[in-house]
Amino acid sequence: MLRGAAFAVLGLSLAGCGTFHSAEEAVGLGGGSAPSGTIASRYLGSVAADDTQAVDLARRVLLGGGNAADAATTIALTLTVTEPGRAGLDGGGVCLVKPGGAGAVEELDFLPQSSAGETIPVPGMVRGLAALEGRYGALHWQQVVAPVEALATTGITVTPTLLADLQAAGLGAGGPGGRPLAVGDILPQHAVSATLAQLRTAGAADFYTGTEGSALVGDGVPAQPLANYSPAWRSAASLVTGNARLYFPQGPAGVAIQSAWQAAQGSSDPAARFAAARAAAFAAGDSGIDRPSGSIAFLATDASGLAVDCAIGLGRPFGTGQVVEPMGIFASAPFDGAAQASLAPMMSTSSNGEQLLGRFRRRRQLCRTSR
Repeated sequence: MLRGAAFAVLGLSLAGCGTFHSAEEAVGLGGGSAPSGTIASRYLGSVAADDTQAVDLARRVLLGGGNAADAATTIALTLTVTEPGRAGLDGGGVCLVKPGGAGAVEELDFLPQSSAGETIPVPGMVRGLAALEGRYGALHWQQVVAPVEALATTGITVTPTLLADLQAAGLGAGGPGGRPLAVGDILPQHAVSATLAQLRTAGAADFYTGTEGSALVGDGVPAQPLANYSPAWRSAASLVTGNARLYFPQGPAGVAIQSAWQAAQGSSDPAARFAAARAAAFAAGDSGIDRPSGSIAFLATDASGLAVDCAIGLGRPFGTGQVVEPMGIFASAPFDGAAQASLAPMMSTSSNGEQLLGRFRRRRQLCRTSR
């Protein structure tokens, strides 16, 4: 129905997997070994994204003691490096956050904000991710940024998706050694790595009021709105469906989702339901929602029941196409109704709030195992 929302619906048990041999081990407080000849494992979390490098770094975060918020922040930062046509430090997005247990689902809105007379909106990505980390993260900001900085320095692997995005934007002509860019090529991102290094050492505020903020202002981002930017926390919109509750963002995306859902209830035929939902979503959002949106979505959960479902973007593929120097990042395009409606994370819980139904294409479930 919506770009980024064509994921299969899967139920995730947040209680765990495998067998525990003590209460301390079950909650991660004990290091006792299991009896000889048996295998003990505990669920650490699940991550899903359309980029294997982002999934791998998020996996390492969970294995290293991070939680779903840390994993989601890692994925978002990694995607700004590996999928620059769909995510960027100058962009923004929306996340739905479900605390452990039966806590209420929150929406974190860090969409770029346009100012009158300005062609480049105020970016929300960095302060949005910092807000997510500040409220829910288990690791320090530096611990989350450092692995992504190292990836940018080493270089990213060109994937079929990235190559297609670059070619569609007319940016994929030159590869290593002067030959055409190809899948599997390694592209170092030294300017982006330096930007991430500054972000790691100086913190998220520097992106808005420090050295990096000055570079953004120099490329057309209005100074005062940049310094004053603040992401917004609010209750997520929702509707009841059977024995579950579906959560989604407020704003254009939420209007489109709710319209699509209501339209789909008018028929028992799957094809007719889909056609009605799609038509209603497009009419509720914007006819331009069918265009490439320059966005991408991902999901992370952990053993505590914390779940973070996000959609981030640049307004259009590669934003305005303008590179902010010397940062090496693409400037975001203004987020109109269609661009906002394309950012449509959805999250469903069982009636008691203890089971999460997540929408995604691929899932990697992590269990730490010992003999």
